[in-house]
Amino acid sequence: MPLRVLIQWCSVAFSVPVSLCAVIVVDPAGGGDEVSMTRAVENAANGDVIVLVPAVYYSTFDVIDKSVTVRSIDPENPLIVAATVIDRRFEPRSIVVIGGGLELSGVTVRDGALQETRAITARFAHLAIANCVFQNNGFYVEQSGGAIYLNDSTISLVNCALLGNRGYTSGSAIFANRCHLEINRCWFEGNQTTFIPRFPEEEHSRRRTIVARSSQIEMADTTIIGETVWIDGSPSVEIERCRIYQLAGVQALGIGDCPSAIVRDSLILSIGVGPESGTACITSGCNLSLTGCAIVGGTIGVSTQPPWILTARGNLFYQNGYGVIFGDTPESGYYTIRDNCFFGSIWGAMLMRYVGFIDIPGNLRVDPRVVTPGSWDLNGTPESADDLYTPGDYRLRPDSPLINAGPTDLVYGPDARDFFGRVRVAGGRVDIGYHEYPEAGDLDGDGNLTWFDVDPFVLALLDPAAHAVQFPLADREAAGDVNRDGRVDLFDIPAFVDRVSAIGDPRP
Repeated sequence: MPLRVLIQWCSVAFSVPVSLCAVIVVDPAGGGDEVSMTRAVENAANGDVIVLVPAVYYSTFDVIDKSVTVRSIDPENPLIVAATVIDRRFEPRSIVVIGGGLELSGVTVRDGALQETRAITARFAHLAIANCVFQNNGFYVEQSGGAIYLNDSTISLVNCALLGNRGYTSGSAIFANRCHLEINRCWFEGNQTTFIPRFPEEEHSRRRTIVARSSQIEMADTTIIGETVWIDGSPSVEIERCRIYQLAGVQALGIGDCPSAIVRDSLILSIGVGPESGTACITSGCNLSLTGCAIVGGTIGVSTQPPWILTARGNLFYQNGYGVIFGDTPESGYYTIRDNCFFGSIWGAMLMRYVGFIDIPGNLRVDPRVVTPGSWDLNGTPESADDLYTPGDYRLRPDSPLINAGPTDLVYGPDARDFFGRVRVAGGRVDIGYHEYPEAGDLDGDGNLTWFDVDPFVLALLDPAAHAVQFPLADREAAGDVNRDGRVDLFDIPAFVDRVSAIGDPRP
């Protein structure tokens, strides 16, 4: 008999009282309540919790019109996650959730591609997925969703890795239609579209890692390396502190027919298949707000198609062929493009039709002095297929003209953070780009130099490891180098004392 436990809650995600639920331990070796994961889920009542002991489970399960939790014995432990495996190589069916809910945490779902099946199929469902790995799953039809397919559903995806999944066209990792997606602290890499193009132009245009249609999407602190993120017909899009690397496709981020799209504090890099290809961000029929980002590489930084509204403030456009391209005349849309930096572009902005090139005032055209620019190795051949790209480090150097050069009229709350999770406004004015360079001596990471930085400064000198633990928001290497000689050492003490003494001591 499953063990009934009387504690306040069984599953926070579904708010089902535990007093009505069972905790069912599944152990294929016979040491639990069930030996079969499939049977445990089938027999589970609404709100039950299925706990999988570390093992390889060569099966799947359906959740129909009920809500259950399936988890490992320790979802926070990466070793347990790697050892608790739902292996699909002998199972031609995905995990199916219809009309119910699934909370899945701390497991690895792999090798569905060997049976041409995705990991999860959900319709009219709620999914809360955390600390999971989806690897080498695949589905080879239109609207595929190589790892996860969603229709009329909601999903919260937190701290998950989607690696090496494959789809035919629409979403080698995720396909969603009429859904609400929340994606936080996830990593997408190596997911691949496998369709056969009908003509050469299709070779890269339909390679997409995530496809969201008519779906609300909120994505934060997430890395996507590989193919395009494509969002179409969404009521709202919010992307912050994300890194999107396009390695095979026409654009890194594509947004169409969206009345409200906000992208901020992110790195969007378009590599394509050579130094002359790719668009970092393309929109059509959108109201796009792009703030505090680094837009790197490709033929075009941002391309807009009518009708459009574009607001671009405080961004670094770097190594683009053209910084911004408008798809038609100024009358086809509205733009506010100010307090950005365009560098390495042929032109800051242009109009494709009727008017020709324009330069938009109120922006910088200076060397931003980033840590390391990205670079191409053409391999000594004229072909682009063998070109190799080394991504750069687009953080600002201490002598960058973009420090304290961002918009003065934008309001940032006390919790605002840059791409690296540190205070967004340091030294009184925001920086241009996705990296906020810390004020010299700000070793507690609150964005300002005060006398309260004295103890953190001493700790940073004497015990860097302890400083990193106690002050995780502080950038020791940048803020601690007060004399700007490239090192954090005892020679920074006089400069620190001078700066702190100049502001007075407010402490009692």
